Amino acid sequence: MTLFSLSSQSNIRQLPLKTLLVYLNMQGKIKPLYSYYSEYRFVLQMSEADLLGHFNSDRREFIATLLKHSKLARTWYSFDFVSFLNEFPDQRQRAVAALEYLDEASFLRLETKQMTDVFQVLSPIDPAPLSLSLYQQFNQKEQNELNRLSQMLALFESTECLSHTLANYFGDAAAPTQCGHCSVCHGKPATLPPAPELVELERLDLNAMCQDLISKAGKPLSAHLLSCFLCGITLPHLTKYRASKMTYFGKLADYPFAEVRAALLLETILPTDNSMAL
Repeated sequence: MTLFSLSSQSNIRQLPLKTLLVYLNMQGKIKPLYSYYSEYRFVLQMSEADLLGHFNSDRREFIATLLKHSKLARTWYSFDFVSFLNEFPDQRQRAVAALEYLDEASFLRLETKQMTDVFQVLSPIDPAPLSLSLYQQFNQKEQNELNRLSQMLALFESTECLSHTLANYFGDAAAPTQCGHCSVCHGKPATLPPAPELVELERLDLNAMCQDLISKAGKPLSAHLLSCFLCGITLPHLTKYRASKMTYFGKLADYPFAEVRAALLLETILPTDNSMAL
């Protein structure tokens, strides 16, 4: 698989998708084998005849085979692995090595694309219990991160010596109650700005706010995806729909995501008659 295509298909951003693959590996469900580029293209720095003239008969014949299996479009060649491997099974590595050598020797300029990762599935997988287990694992990780953020904010708002508070957090009961250096000891404790005053979600027309996105998608969308849209959280599907250019993308960014999602779950968000016309 390629990470980009799997991310697009699953609607999971690439960084958490990498984490998910690591979890599957740690649980013994999959095993990473190797990676390779699936696309090789090149531009010659000389004519084909001049290139072939630099090599003896055996190497010249193999390079001629590489050129035969490369499709030319104006100046760039695209190497066709499928047709090459049909004629020369198990010769992929030799072809890659030859192209990389020609690039290093400045006979051609090589470009590679589409890093492809190969995994082995180690045992039959039952999706339902595995999905629940992974959900619980990710959910616990999310809660731990939220708790850590809450503790950090509480530290910033503390009216006690910051050094003493940190020492207590790490179990140092012998630390002095005042360090004399932090902002609290200097009489300037930090004050976070108040939370913005927000209109109650029940008073907002969430259906109308989602119509541009639903119209672009051409189908009803999940409450989770709509919540991400309204809260300004990017996902592969939202990128595909160019949601960030729409009027209501991120308009509810100041609201707790869970509350927006709960409000959307209570509503039936359906396309209006006009929104289905693409």
